[in-house]
Amino acid sequence: MTITSGVSSYACPTAMREAGGKIQLKDSSGKIVQEYPIIEPQEAQFRSSTDTYAHFIGNPTAGYTLKLNPVPSTSLSGRLIDYVYYQKATRFVLGALETTEMANPYFIVHHMLYPRLRASRNPYLNTALRDAEEALKNMQQDNNSGTFANPWKVADTSSLEWGI
Repeated sequence: MTITSGVSSYACPTAMREAGGKIQLKDSSGKIVQEYPIIEPQEAQFRSSTDTYAHFIGNPTAGYTLKLNPVPSTSLSGRLIDYVYYQKATRFVLGALETTEMANPYFIVHHMLYPRLRASRNPYLNTALRDAEEALKNMQQDNNSGTFANPWKVADTSSLEWGI
């Protein structure tokens, strides 16, 4: 999506579940020309109308709208709006060939296999359950360990640690 002069509200992708990071405005070569930090919507009332920030209104079911403050100037018109967001889970349609963006798609296979094996009294049902639970534990561990942009602990910037 691109910036339109005088417009501060932009519809978000329908698959968006939650935003993360910053809003970046990029020129045609991909160079960042402006950044908007994301704040919670209720924090906007405590900010000046000239402060630079962005927030999202809406919800995962009805969809989100991105609000930029201040309203982008005419010099930013045509710039690309770029941001990172988490998607809604893929809903598979019977008979359609679709792929998931899940870290370990075998979780779906084993989780679905367990009740089918249980219903048929197959002796391998416990193996399917164990494999599904193991895949889920590994994905939770990866998710909770943090990333470069979202570390699992707050960095100590007080310079109280020795050697810093």
